[in-house]
Amino acid sequence: MGGRNGRRATPTALKILQGVRSSRINWHEPRPPADRPPKPAHLAGIAAAEWDRLAQIAEDMGVLTVADGPMLEATAGAYAEWRQALAAIKSGGAYYEAKTTAGATMIRTHPAVAAAGDAWRRYVQGLGAFGLSPATRSKVARAPQPPAERLEKYTRPKDDPRRVLAALKRGGK
Repeated sequence: MGGRNGRRATPTALKILQGVRSSRINWHEPRPPADRPPKPAHLAGIAAAEWDRLAQIAEDMGVLTVADGPMLEATAGAYAEWRQALAAIKSGGAYYEAKTTAGATMIRTHPAVAAAGDAWRRYVQGLGAFGLSPATRSKVARAPQPPAERLEKYTRPKDDPRRVLAALKRGGK
């Protein structure tokens, strides 16, 4: 499986904050709405519980969008595979004895050890995509808020304490 070489791309929001020249910024970058994607029906057990846990954390951080479903599914699935591999290692051990064709005994690594390592690597990579590790947290930007939430910070209710105090200072309501 080929990988991507070089440095990871910097999020557009971070480029804007850093003052990167505008020709280096993708102004047409898609911005999916910030919302929890639906949990796939086929997820069960450990994977379903991890989906719920990660979705809640990412949603609270403001980095989860409706387009993140497949990545969240892959991350939760990798976690379930890692837990299954650990259970196999716990029951059968990390090593086993095998006979060679010459009749000698050699100690080999249990295949679940490699499966656990691969699943853990995929899980940690998935966590990084959502900024759920200390090293990747600064590289992830919050999802754009829906318009109503953006306007909320500019509108104040009539019983706003600042307005009440101002009215009391003026001597009336």
